[in-house]
Amino acid sequence: VTSDGVMHRYCEDCGYTVTAKLEKNSTVIVDYDRAKTNLHSVKEGQTVTLSYDFSLEGRRLESFKLEYMGAYDGNVYGVYILNVPAGVSEYKLKVDLMELFNHSGGDMPTRGIVVTANTTSCTHSYGYERLDPVPSTCTEIGFWAASRCKACGYTYFQREPGYKPHTIELHGKKPATCYEDGYTGDEYCTVCKKTVTVGTVIPKLKHTPVLQGKVTPTCGASGYTGDYVCKYCSRTMTLGSKLPATENHKLTMVKKTESDRCIPGVKITYFHCSVCNQNYRTAEGKGRISDLTPYQTPATGKHDWDAGKVTKAPTATEDGIKTYTCKVCKKTKTEVIPKTGAAVTLGDVDGDKNVKTSDARLALRRAIDLETYKPDSREFKAADVNLDGKVTTADARLILRRAIGFKDPEWGVKK
Repeated sequence: VTSDGVMHRYCEDCGYTVTAKLEKNSTVIVDYDRAKTNLHSVKEGQTVTLSYDFSLEGRRLESFKLEYMGAYDGNVYGVYILNVPAGVSEYKLKVDLMELFNHSGGDMPTRGIVVTANTTSCTHSYGYERLDPVPSTCTEIGFWAASRCKACGYTYFQREPGYKPHTIELHGKKPATCYEDGYTGDEYCTVCKKTVTVGTVIPKLKHTPVLQGKVTPTCGASGYTGDYVCKYCSRTMTLGSKLPATENHKLTMVKKTESDRCIPGVKITYFHCSVCNQNYRTAEGKGRISDLTPYQTPATGKHDWDAGKVTKAPTATEDGIKTYTCKVCKKTKTEVIPKTGAAVTLGDVDGDKNVKTSDARLALRRAIDLETYKPDSREFKAADVNLDGKVTTADARLILRRAIGFKDPEWGVKK
């Protein structure tokens, strides 16, 4: 742009070299060298296309210069200047070389034709064209407005403030454990497909015990000292142990009204523990009540007795006792079981310690209701030798057979 240049041309066959000056502001765009194009001569009607696309902003195309080189010595014998109209940024022209250099009479021998494009500073006065905005990315700063000179291609940008931030995605992240190292991960941009920041190794952790599962014992449940577990890998490092219940109740007396039991007018008291949420009969926390239903059932005016239990068995000389318990209020009552009297010998109906035919006669009379021995009497029990709870003719037959010496298997065996 500021000084002349030099172009050296040489023959690839003989090595002959020709030096030519290149004027400043010029660029060689066409060099018709016969070694490359076999242009030993310009044929009649042969044309060449001249074109130039600018890459130097701030300058515009001024003219083309065509130089005709002699066929034998390579000297320039003809120069033609082709001026380009102002404001043209891209110029294409097809010219007839023979006509351009005023040659006639057959082929025009030549060693080559050099075409140069001459430029000059642009005043940007030939109009502008607007460009579509280009948004910024993480690798290029975009612009929201731009204008380009139609003559030289110089572009004026109104750029955005800066690069767009990377769209980061973390790759290869891995937490450290007690057994192996971790990794912070690489910051990877999903737009430009580049790793923005390389991650670092996280050293493996040390076991750090923390207490888990501790349970404080109460009056209603046992406790536990707790296990020491690593807070990173959850490995149990030390097992705990069981703690017994304390039985330190916090009791509050609860009074129920007269509608709480079978008999109206009776007030019931029990004790409730606020710690174990259990109920007890005494203020010392004794006698746990598993079912409060009896305490909460409305009064019916009568007891609901169970089937009873023999608490004292009767003997031959003493009465027994049978105890009944109310299913609702747990109140009890007793009943006398008559003494059994003397020991009963099966078949000895008259009680003389012997089994005779007369005993069979007495059993027969009871079987046909001629005697009225009660079921709990000694006579009835002695006559019921097959123990079926009844005195029948079968019992009289067995007694008769025993009196005359027979021993039957049904004797004294309950059916």
